Amino acid sequence: MASNPNTNQGMLNRLRGSVTFPEAPHLDVTSDFLTPDGIKVSYTSNVADRLETMTGTVSCPHAKQSVKVEIHLNRALAIANVYQKQIAKDASVGLMVIQSDSPVLDDIKVQNASITKCSDEANNGSQVDWAVTLEGYIIVNADLWTAA
Repeated sequence: MASNPNTNQGMLNRLRGSVTFPEAPHLDVTSDFLTPDGIKVSYTSNVADRLETMTGTVSCPHAKQSVKVEIHLNRALAIANVYQKQIAKDASVGLMVIQSDSPVLDDIKVQNASITKCSDEANNGSQVDWAVTLEGYIIVNADLWTAA
């Protein structure tokens, strides 16, 4: 199939990406709280494994996938202190909903999220980025639940 040079390539909106916490709304982050690195989502486990047999492989889908999310906060804003207070109080934050910078992608709903670490900071007036890492899981292979 030949490519069509007239196909619209879409658009990413730098201001659209956000993270919300239905159980902890004081942690909600929109673009005005972020540095240019924004929000990074990493999928850290497989959605299915391939198990070896003598003559082939067997698919073994997982019901969940581990996710790591880095939120690059502007540490010159009060939101950084809100996150520090949350870490001091309780690192578990529950459901985390990530809205992409792409208007065609669905929200990512990360279950049972916890703040797991924060980046180093230079207190010399030269570093605005403070990365907070959260981890949890998303539901995958939803059809598994109907087969159970």
